[in-house]
Amino acid sequence: MTESEEMQELVSPAEEPDGNAMWRGLPARLRQATRQLWTQRPYLTIGFAIFLVVNVALVAGYLWSRGGQTVHVRVEADGDQFTAYIDGKLHAEGEFDAPSQGGIMLILADTQSLPSLPEPRGIDSVRVTDLDTNEVLFEDDFSSGYGPEWQASGAFSSKNGVLGVTGRGVLDLLDASWRNYAVDVKYKNIEGSTIILRAQDDRTDVSYNFRPFRNLDNGLTLREEGQVVSRAPGRRIELSKSETIRSLVAMTLNPYPLVLLLLALGFLAVVALQFTGVLRAPRALASVSPNLAWYVAAVITSGAFAVTLFLNYSYGSRLPHVPDSVSYIFQAKLLASGRLAAPPPPVEEVFDFFFPPFIFLSGDKWASIYPFGHPLMLAIGARLGAIWLIPPLLGAASVALVFAIGRKIYSARVGLLAALLLATSPFFLMTASNFMAHNTAVFYLLGSLLFLAIIDRRPFLFGLLAGLFFGLVFNTRPLTATALILPFSLYLLTLILPRGRRLMGVTQVSAFVVGGLLMLGAFWLYNLGTTGDAFTNGYQASTGQTSGPQDFVGFGGANSVNIGIQNEQTQMAYLLLVLNGWPRYIGLMFVLLPFIFATRHRWDWFLLGCAVMVMGVYILWRGNGVMHGPRYWYEAIPFLMLLAARGGDRAAELLANAAGWFHRALLGGEGRPLWAGILVTYGLMVALVGGSVYGWLLSNNDGWDATFVPDRASSLRGFNFVDDRLVRLVDEADLDNALVLVEACPNWWCYGNVFWMNSPTLDGNIVFARDLEGRRAELFQAYPDRKVYVATYTSPSLLPFGVTASAGVPSGELGSAPLARDIAIPTPTPELEAIARRDDQRRQDLSTIAAALQEYYVLNGTYPLAAGLQSFCRYQNLDAGCQVIEVLDPLPQDPSPPGTYWYRSDGTAFTLLAKTEGPAGASSCPEPLPDPFPDADTTYCVQGSPEEPP
Repeated sequence: MTESEEMQELVSPAEEPDGNAMWRGLPARLRQATRQLWTQRPYLTIGFAIFLVVNVALVAGYLWSRGGQTVHVRVEADGDQFTAYIDGKLHAEGEFDAPSQGGIMLILADTQSLPSLPEPRGIDSVRVTDLDTNEVLFEDDFSSGYGPEWQASGAFSSKNGVLGVTGRGVLDLLDASWRNYAVDVKYKNIEGSTIILRAQDDRTDVSYNFRPFRNLDNGLTLREEGQVVSRAPGRRIELSKSETIRSLVAMTLNPYPLVLLLLALGFLAVVALQFTGVLRAPRALASVSPNLAWYVAAVITSGAFAVTLFLNYSYGSRLPHVPDSVSYIFQAKLLASGRLAAPPPPVEEVFDFFFPPFIFLSGDKWASIYPFGHPLMLAIGARLGAIWLIPPLLGAASVALVFAIGRKIYSARVGLLAALLLATSPFFLMTASNFMAHNTAVFYLLGSLLFLAIIDRRPFLFGLLAGLFFGLVFNTRPLTATALILPFSLYLLTLILPRGRRLMGVTQVSAFVVGGLLMLGAFWLYNLGTTGDAFTNGYQASTGQTSGPQDFVGFGGANSVNIGIQNEQTQMAYLLLVLNGWPRYIGLMFVLLPFIFATRHRWDWFLLGCAVMVMGVYILWRGNGVMHGPRYWYEAIPFLMLLAARGGDRAAELLANAAGWFHRALLGGEGRPLWAGILVTYGLMVALVGGSVYGWLLSNNDGWDATFVPDRASSLRGFNFVDDRLVRLVDEADLDNALVLVEACPNWWCYGNVFWMNSPTLDGNIVFARDLEGRRAELFQAYPDRKVYVATYTSPSLLPFGVTASAGVPSGELGSAPLARDIAIPTPTPELEAIARRDDQRRQDLSTIAAALQEYYVLNGTYPLAAGLQSFCRYQNLDAGCQVIEVLDPLPQDPSPPGTYWYRSDGTAFTLLAKTEGPAGASSCPEPLPDPFPDADTTYCVQGSPEEPP
């Protein structure tokens, strides 16, 4: 039925017969209509087969995943030996001089803080067993809350036999005098908990702390009189794969049963609207005029720009709040000046704002570690002097592109709904108002999709542009683009298969490939300009990982299949919070609707495939990267919004068809109230959008508590501990020809919050540098004619060099700072004996670590895998060397922080490296030395293998 025919039906419905006659003949007409429907044999159609397969799979998945994830934790106390197991795997062990007997305590983190996790959430059961006799000493399944034996504090409540808590909850059995025993606790869908053994009171005990969601850390701790006296860190938590997948499926399919209820209610609402004859004016909803659609799209786009600009300008203070963003802005300024790389800084250490570095030095090239796609867009703003304008502009452009794509592949009303869903998404609003690359990647991705959607108009030109935009995605988020190659290839294949269009299809695909290859060439040329090697990107060069992406993508070292799935679980839980800001029971319901309704539209399946690939590929990445929500999944957002709008529209059509069938059965004649279906389903979605705007954007929400996942727009103010305190001080001081030394505190934001204001060539009116006392002489020599100031972030201040905060600075005299060349720097007396002692310690430490690595190999049959150079357990959740804690605790650390030891291993051999302050002496260093070890004279190395131990 064409759209004009539908409109004719809606405008001119059939005459209605006498009411009494209508009701008298209703049963017969219903039987006749049902018989006619059944004789059409819908069960023999492809659509019904798809419907059956999809819904059987969804029902099976829903039933299998009910209840979500179960985590089984067992902690044993046997003499002085304590061990902890999670899902049957040993995760932590330690030997402590602990009390010989005592009871237990269970401390449960707030189970209501993350509502997107499956329910129920909390403690499912606990059992205490004597290790010597196997006798059960205590047991509780919490079927009706906690038993009278427990002493409890906290707002506990029981649901389906699982004990949850609002806020922090503590259960204790301190009166017990158990000696050697095991505590088995089963948890459901928790973020973290603590199990305490040998507890004599609440101050002396051995505790096992673990966080199986997001953080994946754990460890044993001995306390005496409230003081921690010993620790035994555990290895990164790896849960049961099947249980984690159960949690993922439960979160995805949680709204599935609600679909049936809402469809039933929607049917009644549509029938009521149709029969009462009210609201006839909205029948125009069935067809939106092109001009009106573009006007409405323009309003939505303008609103998205205004809101994201406000968030960036007001709450974000136009600052980068993530260290990656600082690196992007640095590179954008370089590109705006016509450069790919800057010359090396005069004193490298004082211009480092993060470790590992996001701006790396490769020979005589100083550049960002990231590809050029995102800095290219920011460079436009850099040239205009308003770099903060670019993210909102790209976000608004993405909203317009979503409308254009939805209008082309579906209808104008679907395009408008998709644009509205995107423009009001908390995930979008956070991302389009910050300086990270994900917003730009979505803009490029939507550009590629649009040209694919209209490719038949200009086969070669639009195919080429689609390929170029896809290549720009690769030059912005390479892993995301790599994941999309498969679904894009399958879609391009559909352009070639039909015989009638094969020649045009070949032209389109060839043009797409040419555009993509041009961008691949640009990727290589950019690498050449920033690293000196076309096939080594900035990330590889900065970390010493030069053999390829397998060094940091895949399983091994800090990542495994289990951890990858757990990271995906984290992403999904946060996606449900911020994708639309809707209640948990709605979740991804509208995204699922096209498939529940057995769609055969190729774009539906293409969009689903793209979304699944973008989200699924990050199982290969070693971290979850949560920042402004599940940012690794952000590039899936346009696919999800288009599918959600499509799902709402399909629901409207289904309800209209069902109501039309009922109308024909009841009254005879024809009638399909599409306007009523649209009014009901679109009305529900707009109401949900209004709730999200009220809750998140207007900061009335208080729905979750998750670090780096703001539950309201106002939480973006001071996000990630960054604000404009120093920027305002510098602007108010109106400095000229200044060198500002910024306190070198342990956190990146103390210096990173102003580093981005530097010229990449470090020759601007103001140069910001870290205040490293030992490097002042070199720095002042590099900038002899600049006035020197000292700035502190923790206690905001800006003072002339040599003036203390307590002395005060008279008004108007801030500019009277000394020139660098006039500042006398005491020449330090060489501490030759101290240097020699520290270097001896470094050599001894590497020998100790090497011996521990040999012991680790004997136990595990391999060394911890770190194909690229890594710091040796500087980052507990990332560095492979931390696994050596299993045999050596504590691990030796460089005697001069923030120095560190370095480690590399393919599992069958290893290399340990240390930077020395004096001559390194004889050692076994590889050739060539990896970065950051350019000087062989001050690099000490130990290499080993099972056949050739060190």
